[in-house]
Amino acid sequence: MSVIFKKTNDKIYHPDIDGLRGVSIVLVLLFHAFPGVFKSGFIGVDIFFIISGFLISKIIFEELDHKRFSIIKFYIRRIKRIFPALCIVLIFVLFLGWLILFPEEYKRLNKHIFAASGFFYNFILINENSGYFDNPYIKPVLHLWSLSIEEQFYIFYPILILILFKLKRNLCFFFILFLIVLSFCANIYGLKNERINIFYLPYTRFWELLIGSLLAYIYLYKKLLPTYVKKNLFFVIGIFFLIMSVSIIDSEENFPGWISLLPVISAVFLIASGFEQQDKIKFNLNKIILQNKILIWFGLISYPLYLFHWPLLSYYNILEIDWNIGINGHRISKILLIILAIFFSWLTYRFIERPIRFNKKFNSLKAIILVIVMMIISLSSLYIYFNKGVFFNKKYENTSISDETVGLDGHLIFFKYMSDKFYPCENKIILNESHKLFNFKRCFQSKKNRKIDLVLIGDSHAESLFLGLAELIPEKNIAYYIKGGPSPFINNKEFKNIYSSILVDKNIKIVILNMWWDQYINKNLDNGLLDKEIKETVNILIKNNKKVYISDDIPIFKFEPINCKIIRWPRSERICDDPKQSTLTYTSYQIMLNQIAKENPKIKLIKSRKYFCMENKCSMLINNKLYYRDNNHLNSEGSKYIANKIILDHPELIK
Repeated sequence: MSVIFKKTNDKIYHPDIDGLRGVSIVLVLLFHAFPGVFKSGFIGVDIFFIISGFLISKIIFEELDHKRFSIIKFYIRRIKRIFPALCIVLIFVLFLGWLILFPEEYKRLNKHIFAASGFFYNFILINENSGYFDNPYIKPVLHLWSLSIEEQFYIFYPILILILFKLKRNLCFFFILFLIVLSFCANIYGLKNERINIFYLPYTRFWELLIGSLLAYIYLYKKLLPTYVKKNLFFVIGIFFLIMSVSIIDSEENFPGWISLLPVISAVFLIASGFEQQDKIKFNLNKIILQNKILIWFGLISYPLYLFHWPLLSYYNILEIDWNIGINGHRISKILLIILAIFFSWLTYRFIERPIRFNKKFNSLKAIILVIVMMIISLSSLYIYFNKGVFFNKKYENTSISDETVGLDGHLIFFKYMSDKFYPCENKIILNESHKLFNFKRCFQSKKNRKIDLVLIGDSHAESLFLGLAELIPEKNIAYYIKGGPSPFINNKEFKNIYSSILVDKNIKIVILNMWWDQYINKNLDNGLLDKEIKETVNILIKNNKKVYISDDIPIFKFEPINCKIIRWPRSERICDDPKQSTLTYTSYQIMLNQIAKENPKIKLIKSRKYFCMENKCSMLINNKLYYRDNNHLNSEGSKYIANKIILDHPELIK
């Protein structure tokens, strides 16, 4: 008989599930280190959710069967499992942050650590409107959102299962099934409106943990013990869906959504392929692959490895601008960081996690001590946050730059300025469809109770232009209509109501198209398709008597503007300029825009990049004024600066 599940300390050990954990953590590592190559690696987290739901539910059901289940003992086990490595990593992150980060950044980090230590970090990210794929490297504990969701699930789940099991065991099955349907429907329905919320909300993620729970119930009570033929078939199906997931899913998909079923189905079949059986198995794919010693070893250290790897990569990327080692050098550096994370994880597992978790002595005392340590970390981070990120009077060398609107505060100041100066869009359909940021609806117009004269269409980069143009062209009523991610062209269904409104409104004379062109080029968008989309959009606008302007984009920097204000350790000088600011994607789309304008003289090009770039460098600092609020968005002064330049080059805009 092939032993797939071995009994250790009265509990069944699943080596194949540790192997599946190994697969999951490798996927996550590859995605975080090389997101441009391994775009789908984040599905490893979804597989972790299934594994967690299966194992924890199986333990709960088995203990309920034997009348040994205790809520208190359950939470003691969770504390012993989660807290030791998490405490180590949070202290590690705080120390590195103190060395590397500026006060404003350190303040934000401590806010995030406070939330992560209290397991409500996902709600903080929702409040900050912080997408998982939006400039993630500036958040050293971003990966802890998933741990928050998991622990939120286990606050209520065991209590509900205990109550239902005592009433009637079958109620657990139907209750879990009902919650899966409810949670998944909330995921699908909500995705149409707010992708960020759906990604982080617990009730739109619980269905994945519950799928694992349902699988545990079926395994224990429905006696699903497949023959070796079915086991191998299950394994092949699981691998097929895993390959499908890796091939199809990337960070630009609407995720989780329907497509998240792919990794979930994969995990279900791979786990089911390891269900024990009574007959001998001569050829067992599950044993050959998932019970490989290397994968099992990675699975055993997967939890501390998940905790350690991201802060190392995050801090590296924050400092990366200082190291002129080329693309290959950065790749090698990231590989070395992953190796370092693996070493730290093994040390943590071997000398901290295992002794605390598997030594049965003084369980209650160990849990109490761990909770106290976590509370100290949590309260310390809260103190540092309210002390504005200053700790032990660390000194920073400030520059004489006058502008203060950088970083997160810069975004808040920018939108507060917009809200105070301008008016919400009077087109209610467009206003209601617009996205929110810091509770501001991102749709403004410069005049109240007046027809629109000029409209900016695009993404957040078009939004940055609005403020300056609205102030410097006071005789016109200017509005902007944007979406957060999709290309702003007429065939995009998310812009359907925007273009429908503009085309029928004869008062709108001028339309300016602007977006983060680099982002679309770097996403491997087909230039031929992009060319076609632009032409089709502008041709329809021109046919409807609109004057069309297409603006290129401002420079995108590798560093945040705060690096231009304060000298970051271990550097000896500030960074405001980027002599290597890539011109490859800019040249690519600029040639295309020039050709489009050449073919149609009615199209006018706004060349805004030149206002920040000279022959050998681009700078976010002009005349000792900082004009950026992050690495790719203008602040209010930057918007006015560029608007003034645009009007000087295109005086017809004010006529």
